Formats: sequence, structure tokens, C-alpha cells
Amino acid sequence: LQDILFLPQRPYTAQGSLRDAICYPDIDKQHPELIDAMNTCRLGYLVDKLDKTDDWQHKLSPGELQRVAFVRALLSQPKVILLDEATAALDEPTEAMLYRALKQKLPDSIIISIGHRSTLNEFHDICLDVGHVEC
Repeated sequence: LQDILFLPQRPYTAQGSLRDAICYPDIDKQHPELIDAMNTCRLGYLVDKLDKTDDWQHKLSPGELQRVAFVRALLSQPKVILLDEATAALDEPTEAMLYRALKQKLPDSIIISIGHRSTLNEFHDICLDVGHVEC
């Protein structure tokens, strides 16, 4: 479903150019807002490598991969964004900046997050705390 985007803790990146890795799964689509989205997600320093082919899944750090996933969200503009520990490799200020970017640039999107940080609470209208349950 194109209206739902899932951002896992370790996002998948397609083989090929960095542009392909970032724009996955819409590799063939033109993305005129790509550079702006990369700058928003603090990946502007990689713009000159967009057409370079490499093993980006292993070349990029976990934090960079997570920021790539946020670029994908900005590009695809889904109605629902499901984030599962999608900022676990990032510091809290970067996490906050990315969530603010989603809320500002995709104000009509529904954002559902799973995470352990209480810092995520400020970006959601409803929070569900699932405590530890003994089996």
C-alpha cells in the first residue's frame, strides 16, 4: 500500500546508486525534492554521492540509514507512517528534529511510533505505555 510507510530500526537499502538506495522503492520516479529532503534530514553532505554505486546498506552507519528512511517518508508523503524504533541509533536532538520535520512537512499524515524513549511522547497526541508483563 503506497499510503502506508513502515520505517524499521534498520531500514533496507537497495543495491545500486545512493539515489536508488534513498528513493527505494520508487527508484524510477523523479524526485525533484530529494536534495531538500536530504538537507532536512542532515544528509546534505552525501548529495555529491547520489549517483555513486556502492554497498550503501553496509557503507552507511545505522544513524545514516535511519535518516535515509526519514528522507523516504518526506519523498513518498504517505498517509500513515509506522515507526518501529526508527530513531534508536540517533541522539535525542536529531530524533526531535526529524519528528518535527515530519510533522511540519507532512501535517496530514498519521504518525505511529514504537519506541523506548519518553522523548517521543511530545510528538504524539496519544501515548500507550505497555509495561513489563510476567508470563
